[in-house]
Amino acid sequence: MIRGFTLIELLMVLAIIGVLAAISAPSLLEYRRGVLVRHAATEVVELLNRAKMIARETKRDVTFTVDSGSKTVAVHQGSVTISSVTLNPAVSCIKTDEGTGPSCDAGPLKVSAPHGTFPTNPAAIEITEGSQTRSVYIIGVTGKLVVR
Repeated sequence: MIRGFTLIELLMVLAIIGVLAAISAPSLLEYRRGVLVRHAATEVVELLNRAKMIARETKRDVTFTVDSGSKTVAVHQGSVTISSVTLNPAVSCIKTDEGTGPSCDAGPLKVSAPHGTFPTNPAAIEITEGSQTRSVYIIGVTGKLVVR
């Protein structure tokens, strides 16, 4: 009695595995992009919370900046960079609604001392990778952070 598989059977199994891999690869890449964007949004939220905490503790104003060229978000106090994070997905500018619709020329976001409050205008920070996008919204002067 002969045991084992024939060459044709092995090639058929490899062909089926190849077809399944080709079908699932795009969805796996999209899933990976989604994970990167969610992780980056979490990093931005943590950095914004840190900015509020630093403004409260030091009783000095803090600025939160976004550099879309280097994909970096940072917290500054005066000319000193307190904390900086480089994100893997692209992070765009800080968008604020000045009554004329969202605009990208908001510049740095000021976190005011002594209570760690934000400007009254709503602001959003967009994070994009491929077709995956998340926005971190800063709502109200208390700076409630919502990720969508």
